[in-house]
Amino acid sequence: MNDTRRLRISLEPTFGNVDMVRAAVRGVCTDFFQLADSAESIMDFCLIVTELMNNAVEHSASAVLDAEILLSDNEAVFRLISEGTGFDPTLTAMMPGLAEDEELPEGGYGLALIQALADGMEYECWENRNMVTLRKRFPVKPGKEQ
Repeated sequence: MNDTRRLRISLEPTFGNVDMVRAAVRGVCTDFFQLADSAESIMDFCLIVTELMNNAVEHSASAVLDAEILLSDNEAVFRLISEGTGFDPTLTAMMPGLAEDEELPEGGYGLALIQALADGMEYECWENRNMVTLRKRFPVKPGKEQ
């Protein structure tokens, strides 16, 4: 049996609301993917969701953001819909070349992080609306086939 869950949230585009959505994503993923080896994937998924939403808050002129989280046996999907002029986030973004002991500078690398950590990303634009879909695979639960 395919267990699927969905959560939809409409919110004002503020950084405080990004924090709230990140906490919700972490909570529902931790509850749904109850495997010890899911922790790293959950952290990665929360990071890419946060980066995507931060970009929407900072760069879109949207009055509202619509977010949707879909969870299935071995995949989490996050969709973000905004209004206004969009850009194609699937175009290749580059991470800076850093020495081993250097930290990533603040700002400008969210898209590269998303592309590095997401297992899939799609972008659609229609009637002044933009939808970005992020996918992250998780270990298969025992007793479930892929």
